[in-house]
Amino acid sequence: LVNLVSLDGGGVRGLILIQILLHIERLLGHSITKYIHWFAGTSTGAMIALALAKGDSLRDCQSLYLRMKDEIFVGRKPYSEKVIEEFLRIHFGKKTTMAQLGPKRVVVTATSVRTNPPKLRLFRNYTLPLGKSENIALGFEDPSKSLVWKCARYSRYGISFS
Repeated sequence: LVNLVSLDGGGVRGLILIQILLHIERLLGHSITKYIHWFAGTSTGAMIALALAKGDSLRDCQSLYLRMKDEIFVGRKPYSEKVIEEFLRIHFGKKTTMAQLGPKRVVVTATSVRTNPPKLRLFRNYTLPLGKSENIALGFEDPSKSLVWKCARYSRYGISFS
């Protein structure tokens, strides 16, 4: 068993990451999620980590990226924030919170750019055994109040938030 898999960002290179994971899965002969307890990710890696924690297969993740290419990344930058957000709401659910994901543990990173210096934000689906003030000091957000689609948005698309 693998305790933690950390998935890096890189935009469309997430498809390459998915292909590598699919190859490993073929070698194992079972779903890769059977062997992993924790997923961590940033940007595109966060999107994959959240999808796997939601219960999506790697093939589902691959389809997700191909749909994004066709539905979001059309025309010139900047891409429509409304289209991006609606896509994420549909895939992850409008009201699904991080606390509802599981049983695998997941943590995704984001940066709050409204503070100077920018502040690391950590969104996860579990509660630390520390008190609330320690969780806040460490940058962790309350999983029962963190919407999954927003966590994907914050990590992947560099949105500023408070």
